[in-house]
Amino acid sequence: MKIGLNTYSFRKELLKNKYSLQDIWTIAEKIGYNEGIELFDGHIPGWPDGNLDKGIKQVIEQIDSYRWKLFGLGPHFKLYQRPKGVEKETIEIKKWIDLASDNGVPDVRAQLGGPFNFEKNLLKHVQRVVDLLDKVIPYAEERSVKIVIETHHQLSSYPPFLEEITEHYKNSPALGINYDWGNFPNNEDRYKTLKIAIRPYNHAHNHVKIFNFGENFQETEYDTIRIVDAFEKKGFKDFFSIEFEGTQDSIEGVYKSVHALRYAITGGKHEIDYEFDWKSLK
Repeated sequence: MKIGLNTYSFRKELLKNKYSLQDIWTIAEKIGYNEGIELFDGHIPGWPDGNLDKGIKQVIEQIDSYRWKLFGLGPHFKLYQRPKGVEKETIEIKKWIDLASDNGVPDVRAQLGGPFNFEKNLLKHVQRVVDLLDKVIPYAEERSVKIVIETHHQLSSYPPFLEEITEHYKNSPALGINYDWGNFPNNEDRYKTLKIAIRPYNHAHNHVKIFNFGENFQETEYDTIRIVDAFEKKGFKDFFSIEFEGTQDSIEGVYKSVHALRYAITGGKHEIDYEFDWKSLK
């Protein structure tokens, strides 16, 4: 299990040009324990109309000096498409598969969406996603890239859907679950989905969201340690990717998230310095 950082954690600062990507690498290095980077599409140098392949290579060159891995790309293609949208979306997905494969990036994150009354006619909705995935999964397998379904509300955070879709492709190495710890309407769905996401054939990088930092910086609304332990028991070797979205200062949130993860991963053996001035990292 490894700790990684999603550049989305600093989206506000990047949008306002308050920080550069190089600033973020420096901050992450100072915090420590980071082993990799997940790159949000809007943060690729040259986005949106430039040479994205060149931009990704630029980021890889930058983080290579820290011995970090670029383990994920975060585009915004959607797997739930009505028939008339399948062909166009297939082209878009294959573009991102190529960008990942050409640069040795193992995971490409996918959104899902779908209707708000997704509980009705579930198998119909599953089939709509299958109709698209059947056109791209063989290509992803060929290019050794994993499409990872982020639990991003609606269908993708609905356990019965994830059960159906991942069982359908359980023999393919090209589909996984990007288990986002925060994107659930309640703890019941969060933990039901956890049982699906920890299955080895569904392993992919997680999105770690801690909003309310309690004792040892653990989330107060759900059990951080329970999630880490569940993955560990199933031999999880991938990244816990910090995607901070709380109300705290971004550096504070990332700093506390890193140490919360270290505490959980080490079974409580990580000593947290509560007196550390995270503002000094700016």
